Amino acid sequence: MLPALPDGVRLPKADTPETVERLDTLLTEFEEELGLEIGRFWILPSIESAEGVIHCIETARCSTRLLGIAFGAEDYTASMEIERTKTGEELRGARERVVWAAKAAGIPAIDSIFADVKDVEGLRRETALVKALGYTGKSLVNPRQIETVHEVFAPTAEEIAYAQEVLEAIQRARQMGTGVISLHGKMVDAPVVKRAFRTLRTAHAQGLVDALPEEGVLHG
Repeated sequence: MLPALPDGVRLPKADTPETVERLDTLLTEFEEELGLEIGRFWILPSIESAEGVIHCIETARCSTRLLGIAFGAEDYTASMEIERTKTGEELRGARERVVWAAKAAGIPAIDSIFADVKDVEGLRRETALVKALGYTGKSLVNPRQIETVHEVFAPTAEEIAYAQEVLEAIQRARQMGTGVISLHGKMVDAPVVKRAFRTLRTAHAQGLVDALPEEGVLHG
């Protein structure tokens, strides 16, 4: 597969960091063999078991190749000997631990598939739920699900407008020699600026705004 130059490899059953580290070593060997830059291939570990959830914090930090870390609910529920439901109550703890691991490691968290291709509203509800938990993407089983997932993760027009106001306001504040200001009666400080930056970065990725904000705005 690697001579076809995929962007990377999604690694199922990433139960331990050692599993990911072994793949990292194999990819390095292939890169050397093919004369490619070391680190050319990304890894996306998929956390799909109780053991994987327990070790996911270490797994998320075990390789510089990680594109993110994914959660696989179907195999996870099988390992837990429970049924997967559309409400997802049985997945809450595992989902939270995986997204904590991703955020602590500074990489994206990708949620599990939604298997019922015909249930568009169910997909929309579940995607909104994991977005609220901090996930930034979702695995899919059918191309027909792409539009719905993109719609949920896309910032609204109101969110984009506010984010633009925040970045403009903080830039004006820094010109005046301060790093904290008030906008519409609410304090604007570093965490608010960071959220605004992420909003506009996501909007740009989906073609909703023309300009990508400069990272310098985060540091002043």
